[in-house]
Amino acid sequence: MFGRIVPQTIAGDTLYSVRDEGLSIDRDYGRPGVRVSKTRSAFPFHTDSPSRLAGYTPDYVALYVAQTARSGGESLVVNGYTIESVIRQERPDVLERLYAPFWMDRRAELPPGEEPILPVPVLTRSGNPSELRVRYLRLYIVKGQELRGEPLNAKDIEALDFFDSVMNRPGGAVTIPLERGDIQIINNTFLLHSRNTYEDHPEPERKRHYLRIWICDCPASGQSFPV
Repeated sequence: MFGRIVPQTIAGDTLYSVRDEGLSIDRDYGRPGVRVSKTRSAFPFHTDSPSRLAGYTPDYVALYVAQTARSGGESLVVNGYTIESVIRQERPDVLERLYAPFWMDRRAELPPGEEPILPVPVLTRSGNPSELRVRYLRLYIVKGQELRGEPLNAKDIEALDFFDSVMNRPGGAVTIPLERGDIQIINNTFLLHSRNTYEDHPEPERKRHYLRIWICDCPASGQSFPV
């Protein structure tokens, strides 16, 4: 109904487990397969696949809740159109930077022979009528700019800080309570989502476990997705 299910790893996996695997972003970042989704850490607002794993980003992200955490791990969603509107009204000077590319780190899932960084703007508009697309995961921007040898400058940081501050204003996001057996499907083109930190059950079979698919709003006979 929604579109074509597309790979999430360089191995071509279309079903991805979101669960703690004992990884630490501070300790393990930069190794293949190391993502925040494999930790218990809080996950700031982001869109999935901002680094465009195989030349695409998913239009929809779907989660199936197999097991919930003992506590925490709530899901939150915020509307990119609202964020852009607020920035345009209050700080139009930073919009130009958000519409220009940042270097994004791709090392979590990097196909052989491809560059480890990719230029991706946080905000883009295209089509008629103009449609907003958001691609954002700040950690990947910070790491990508460092790999490029061009660490974020003061204006870059000011723009990203204001973007983050608007997303995190009280009342701006919707908290979505998820229970075992629930399915959540969100539009990944303009909605950003986040997760609170969580505590897991001690029993391995009761640990928090979500199953995720990425969906492209395109026909099966259309664009190919090399991995």
